[in-house]
Amino acid sequence: MCWSELPAVLLEEEYSKLTYKQRYYCSMVCRPWYDLFYSSKVWEHFVMGERTLTRRRMRPYRNSYMYTLSQYKAKMCLDRVGEFFKKIIIKPISDYYNLYAFMTVLSAFLEFYEEYPMPFLHGFMQMFMSLQKLIISPQHLSSDVIAMLASTSLTDIHIVQDRHTDGVAPINSQTWFEVKQMSPHLQVRLEARGGTREEILFQPRAPVTSIVYDSPYLKMTPEAVMMITDHYRKTLRLYAQKGFPRTHGSRSFHERCDGLVLMLVRQCPELRVLIIRERISSMTLLLVASQAKKLQKFYVRHNAVLKKTDWPKTLEWSDEYYADLKKKTQSYELLQKEISRCMGYPWKHLTDKEFEKLKI
Repeated sequence: MCWSELPAVLLEEEYSKLTYKQRYYCSMVCRPWYDLFYSSKVWEHFVMGERTLTRRRMRPYRNSYMYTLSQYKAKMCLDRVGEFFKKIIIKPISDYYNLYAFMTVLSAFLEFYEEYPMPFLHGFMQMFMSLQKLIISPQHLSSDVIAMLASTSLTDIHIVQDRHTDGVAPINSQTWFEVKQMSPHLQVRLEARGGTREEILFQPRAPVTSIVYDSPYLKMTPEAVMMITDHYRKTLRLYAQKGFPRTHGSRSFHERCDGLVLMLVRQCPELRVLIIRERISSMTLLLVASQAKKLQKFYVRHNAVLKKTDWPKTLEWSDEYYADLKKKTQSYELLQKEISRCMGYPWKHLTDKEFEKLKI
């Protein structure tokens, strides 16, 4: 494979490691490399050094040169690629004037704004008056976009993030409160897919009804469960972990997800669908089925179920009840029979092939 056949993702990584002059020379090789020069991924981090955007100038009455900031270069740089900057790093500069001149040009660009930066966006959405479902990534969302979407006929918004999603801030809770007032039937689904290792970007106070983990590197964590129970306890109806995990699954009770699953079920009474791929004990399954009153579908992997009764006895449980729990969780047949009674339909563990074919 030659350089011209490399995927754009790899070329972006190589471009980001080059100096600014080298990027310019590469952009003159061919048209695809020229287009790649203006990729947002390449210019996420801008480093202002001693001689960045400077020009050589003759010192009066001396046979020497000095390097001063070229305002023309600074303006061209900010005008062409300044919109892609996410972080500006200013290294120590000996000439204070160069730093002052750069900050002056930068502040002028930051103060300038367009009153209608996307004049055709509203018209674009109005062309699809019957649109009911929209799949979008979080970096394309803002308070204005969410407010505009709430005024349409949309009923489902899927916010999907992958391994290319980074450095995105959630929409503030006040905006989501106003959206729920404008569109009470709007439902939001948060999903992480594509091998990402970053936790789902939770939207505070959003009308989230579904949370889906479709990345093998993510597992249930106390921080995530606390966020879910704090913000979505009245709206959450589906929690799913798709596929197979590629993380270490401990057999220890204190390192497994048993307590987190039971907490999620207790704190989210509207939960209808629960799909767990991590290791979990048979006793936890029985507790979930007996305490989740509105749970309609409950899926677990047979190879991930541990035949254990490691829950300690609580003050709420009588000796007879605790002994009955231990008895029914020591046998897969008794366990499936009791969970089927609680769920109201024949219930069983899923094989890996059956679990892989699950569709949400």
